[in-house]
Amino acid sequence: MRQKLLNISLLLLGLWSSIFLSAQSPTFSLEVTDTPLETVITSLEQQYDLLFSYKQEDIEEIRITAEIAPTPLTNFLEQLLQDTGLEFKVLDGNYVILKKVPPKPEPLLPRFCGTVVDSMLGEPLPYASVYIKRTMQGNTTNEAGRFDFRTACEPADTLIVSYIGYEKKTFLVREILESPCDTITLSYVALQEKSVLITEYLADGIELGEKGAATILRPLKIRALPGQIEPDILRSAQFLPGMSSPSGGANTISIRGGAPDQNLVLWEDIPIYHTAHYFGMISAFNPYIIDRAKIYRGGFGAEYGGRVSGVIDLQTEDYRNPNSSFSAGSNFLNAYVNGRASLARHKASVVYSLRRSISELWRSPTFNNITLRNQQGELLGYLPGTNTPPGIEITDQFNFLDANLKGSAQVTNRDEVSIAWFYGRNNFDNVVDNANRKMTQDDLLTLDNQGISASWTHTWQEGLTSQLTGLTTNYAYTYDYFIDRWNPNRSDKFGVKNNHVQDQQLQLITHYQTPLHHQLTLGYQLHSYTLSHEITRESQETVIVSETDTASSHLQVLHASFKTAPDKKMGIDAGVRWTHFQRTDSSYVEPRLRFWYNPTNVFTVHANVGKYHQFVSQLLEFRGLRAGIETPVWVLSGSPQAPVLSASQWQLGIIYHQSGWVVDLQGYLKNVQGLTSLASGFEVAPKEPFIRGTSSIRGVDLLIKKRWNNFRSWVSYSISKADYHFAQFFDPNFPTPYDQRHSLNWANLLETGNFEFSIGWRLASGLAYSEVKSYKIELNRMGKEVVLPEFDGYNNERLPLQHQLNASAMYHFRLQQKGSGRGVIGLSLFNIYQHTNFYARDFFIENLRNSDPEILYIDRVDLGFTPNAVLRFEW
Repeated sequence: MRQKLLNISLLLLGLWSSIFLSAQSPTFSLEVTDTPLETVITSLEQQYDLLFSYKQEDIEEIRITAEIAPTPLTNFLEQLLQDTGLEFKVLDGNYVILKKVPPKPEPLLPRFCGTVVDSMLGEPLPYASVYIKRTMQGNTTNEAGRFDFRTACEPADTLIVSYIGYEKKTFLVREILESPCDTITLSYVALQEKSVLITEYLADGIELGEKGAATILRPLKIRALPGQIEPDILRSAQFLPGMSSPSGGANTISIRGGAPDQNLVLWEDIPIYHTAHYFGMISAFNPYIIDRAKIYRGGFGAEYGGRVSGVIDLQTEDYRNPNSSFSAGSNFLNAYVNGRASLARHKASVVYSLRRSISELWRSPTFNNITLRNQQGELLGYLPGTNTPPGIEITDQFNFLDANLKGSAQVTNRDEVSIAWFYGRNNFDNVVDNANRKMTQDDLLTLDNQGISASWTHTWQEGLTSQLTGLTTNYAYTYDYFIDRWNPNRSDKFGVKNNHVQDQQLQLITHYQTPLHHQLTLGYQLHSYTLSHEITRESQETVIVSETDTASSHLQVLHASFKTAPDKKMGIDAGVRWTHFQRTDSSYVEPRLRFWYNPTNVFTVHANVGKYHQFVSQLLEFRGLRAGIETPVWVLSGSPQAPVLSASQWQLGIIYHQSGWVVDLQGYLKNVQGLTSLASGFEVAPKEPFIRGTSSIRGVDLLIKKRWNNFRSWVSYSISKADYHFAQFFDPNFPTPYDQRHSLNWANLLETGNFEFSIGWRLASGLAYSEVKSYKIELNRMGKEVVLPEFDGYNNERLPLQHQLNASAMYHFRLQQKGSGRGVIGLSLFNIYQHTNFYARDFFIENLRNSDPEILYIDRVDLGFTPNAVLRFEW
């Protein structure tokens, strides 16, 4: 009996509990047809005392059709929101948060990256094919030999790496994925009727590109060159046939007889108007952040414009290099740090550099020699390499700084971005007290050049890419000089020169590579120029000159080109460039054509012809007045004193390459129209207007090089003739200031163990100059008497022959036995036997009161014996 009562009690308790729990857990039901979700939510809030939180845009397009039997809230919401793309969260029993279900990330396809190089020389192989054999999906390497792409694959698939003239390599996909971004070497095999491959031109890091049209310099691979301790880009380029700097400067490079301002110098697409520090003696680019420099000595393609002579295009590595590094070093002129950081799992990188002069800490023999060379204009009768003349005291301060920064990233599988910034600065303050001439001259100069570029590259499909680039560059030059005559009866002189350049550009370029590797390029460029200059010279003894000019203009460019695939036996590079220049309201058409042919596997024959125009130029000022530093000013073309330059170039060449031999023979002809007497450095009589002229340059470049294992020797020789023609001059035909008829370079490099040695000898013709034989006195435009020189002819005399012997030695060592740290110590010797190399002779007339005018001249001489040394560490 007692047991029965217990069972009945438990049954009643369970029934009561279920009733209680049912009362505590409400159920929800719904029956609607094609009803907006917002209406359903309003009804539920009113009927069940619920609160909903959501974004209006998330629900406004959703309609509900549902029949839901009574069920707890969680089950109810799951049925209600099924197939709506919404998810929910319940708080405090009746507060419901609705939000969109985040999209599921697409599965990331496997990434294939690496670098394809020559197995013997370690040089990159551009345009090599890398693809999955089963699907035929892949890509080609860029000009640095790198590839980076994603594609679907299976573990058992094979990856093919091939390059014309090399043995094909096959890898299992899993092998590549286990060692990402590795280096793949291909071995060269004999060719029958394929292309000629020349990976080394002069030395490691100096090679031919584009079938001989361009020369590629890779500073990080360049070994010790004669007279250099570091792979300076602008000085290394002067080892190429047809490139020289008769004055010895880094910024006065003449490419096949052209003027320095006729060369286009770019870093990351930024035009550089200041290419060297300290009056051109020290290159403005830290070579250790330059991945490659593409140099055209003529015949450049339609993608380049605005100059009529040559192109030096500098590029820094991007995110595709997965390595991080840091280095620091110093030589006798400057100290520097630079490095790169690979970020975001090798999808982004930052490259940086900072370099500054050390002259405030230590005035090295190298710096002193450069200083004395630059002060020759003030020291009459002085030659570098000797002591400062008695009676002269010099006080000077100089410093320079340059910095570079580049960031790049792959933001999606189809998009890449990059940003680059460049800055260069020079400060110079020089005081010369000359007791011999009883005068003091004070020169104060500041120079700044900075630029920034940003680009976005989008891949529309395999082989089709577009790049949008915006950039701006600013150049500011300010120079003041004052000559204080100690004699109060003699007038003082002063001068001011200011020059500002603002160059802004927007570029859009699209590349399409066909399945046969032919390339089609279309582009548009918008340029905005603003250039100004102010030049003032005043003295009671000379003509008063005051000139101020500011000019602005837009320039629009369309260009198109087609290039045959580089692995063909015969091909062309054809292009056209159309430019409309607002200032002259004129259009300029520049057709360009290049042809190449490989008759055998050891020869390449190439030829090109093209038309070129230049819209900014330099004018020479202060020339021959022996008052102040002679630095040309940049001006906008399209005026009487600086017309738009127009040039035509023709070139024919043949290249032979076999068994370590390289023979390169090229002939060229270049005609330039639109020159003026002022731009050419000649000051005519003060009553005459600017006189128009032309120049004609023709020449032959020859290189013969042989490599025996770790020893290389080459001889380069250039013979050329560069003449001006000014019909209104009394002497209408005469040599240009850069007419160096003969130039010979002989260089030898040896690598043995951790040591590198180089020695080279250079021989060149003397430059032309105009000798003043007498003078005449005339009235200028202001009615004052001025003394003018009289010439028997222009540039009709020659300076003595130039020659010098240079050498370098370097030693590489490890900082730790097993660590990654490395070091290098080097020594260079410039002009070892201290030959006096004249590069200019400037005449002037000393017109003192109470005395007859006297004809004098100043000889300008390049550096004498100059040592330099470097200590550098890398991690």
